[in-house]
Amino acid sequence: MPAARGGITIRPNTGPGGRTLAIAAGLGMSFAVGWSYSNVAAVAPELARAYGVSIGSIGFLTTIVLLVYTIMQLPAGRWLDRLGPWRVGAAGLAAIALANAVALVDNSFWLALVARAILGIGTPLAYLGGLDLVRRLGGSAQLLSTFGAVNGASMGLALLVVPQLDP
Repeated sequence: MPAARGGITIRPNTGPGGRTLAIAAGLGMSFAVGWSYSNVAAVAPELARAYGVSIGSIGFLTTIVLLVYTIMQLPAGRWLDRLGPWRVGAAGLAAIALANAVALVDNSFWLALVARAILGIGTPLAYLGGLDLVRRLGGSAQLLSTFGAVNGASMGLALLVVPQLDP
C-alpha cells in the first residue's frame, strides 16, 4: 500500500522513470540554489558602479540572503514535513524566479536588497526540497554527495559564466 507523505504518494516500487525524474529535479534545485548565491559575487565591482554603492554594500546583498536563509530553516523544514518535497521545492524555485524578476525591475540598490531577501526565502525551500527528493528516492552516500557537488559546482560556474553575460 502506498504511503502518503507531505501531499505526495510515495510508492515503495517507484519505477526508474519516476526515480530519475525526482533525482534530476532534486539536482536541478541544488544547481539553482548554488547559482543564485554566487551570481552577485561574479560581478560585484560592476554592480557597485551600477548601483552607486561600495563593494561592502554589494557584500550585503549576499549577507541578506544568508540572514533570511537562516531564519527560514525551521519554517522550511516544517513545510517540508507537511507539504512534501515537490511542493516545497517548487515554491522555492518560484521564489528564486520572483527574486530575479524583482531585481530586473529597476536599477535600485534597495530593490536589489528586497530581491535578495526574497531569494533568502526561496533558497532554503528549494535546497531542502531537492535534498529530500534525492534522499527519499536515491539516498545513497554517492548520490547525496553528488547533490552537494552540484551545488558547489553551480557556484563556481556562476563565477565563470556571469561575467561573460555582462555586455
